[in-house]
Amino acid sequence: MYRILGIDLAAKDRNPTGICYYNEGLHFSIVHRDEEIFRVIENLLPEIVVIDAPLSLEKVPFRDSERELLKRGFRPMPLTIKSIRELSERAIRIKEKIEKEYKIKVLETFPRAVERILGFNFHMFKEYFRSKHIYDAWLCYLTGLFYKIGKYEDLKGIVLPKIK
Repeated sequence: MYRILGIDLAAKDRNPTGICYYNEGLHFSIVHRDEEIFRVIENLLPEIVVIDAPLSLEKVPFRDSERELLKRGFRPMPLTIKSIRELSERAIRIKEKIEKEYKIKVLETFPRAVERILGFNFHMFKEYFRSKHIYDAWLCYLTGLFYKIGKYEDLKGIVLPKIK
């Protein structure tokens, strides 16, 4: 099975970050600090990490990738919102360390698009996931699976499953 780590990243480390990976079964957890994320990476040594957070910043509300999402009817949050900018800054720091120190590929995804593409919603799975953070981390993980089998679409930096 592929070693994929899905992360639903929080903007601040005092808030919960959801984690999902496969290691002889699916594993889910909530972490807070960057060090906890890196500990999971050191133990799992994933092939790829898929994060629900903007992995680049621009001075405009929407990057080209978000404009593609908007064209398809999805509603990403603008980068000009303070919490989204903070989320992006944290995500970029984490991505840079993962790529530099662990030599692992990091992808960005957008779970609201993933769930619509796959025909899912949280209420279908709420008995399995104790929080939406875990659910979104699972959607990131699934995106990584689609990526590994070549069934994905890259919207100018945002990776989504492709089922047709």
